[in-house]
Amino acid sequence: MEEDIDKESHHIREVYAQYGLAMYQAQCFERGIAIVLASVYGIQPKDGTRSMYQKTLEGHFERTLGGLVKELGKAARLPLEFEANIKDALKKRNWLAHNYFWDRADSFFSSDGREKMLLELRETAYLFKKLDEYLAAISMAWGEKHGVTPQMIEKDMESLILNADCEFGE
Repeated sequence: MEEDIDKESHHIREVYAQYGLAMYQAQCFERGIAIVLASVYGIQPKDGTRSMYQKTLEGHFERTLGGLVKELGKAARLPLEFEANIKDALKKRNWLAHNYFWDRADSFFSSDGREKMLLELRETAYLFKKLDEYLAAISMAWGEKHGVTPQMIEKDMESLILNADCEFGE
């Protein structure tokens, strides 16, 4: 379904879409920390079962991003630049979630202001994406070391998607 909308409405929708992308990338980053904590710095395959790992992972998924960042800082010696980027990402994620549109209310009502918002949101989404990719690489390396193949991960992802569809009645 294609709508005829004016240029300003399209521009406004683009801001909302980029905001959604930035928050999505923030959630991926958050999950990435939880996965690294549960695997690389958590239960090792020789010491636990898959259900123990799953329970640990679910516990991390219930924590706040701030709590996960603190725990990661205690569990790992992070490169200084990465640690600084994580702290910056935590501030940006909290700002996006709690204050972004309030702080940008004046910008939202002009084309130039929305363009600045779009740039800011794209840069923020990119920061979260790069941090998540870094964490994913750590997780994948750990997985390979412990016999977790990309095919096993793909199968688990398919199962998660299937279960999510069932939860929403699809």
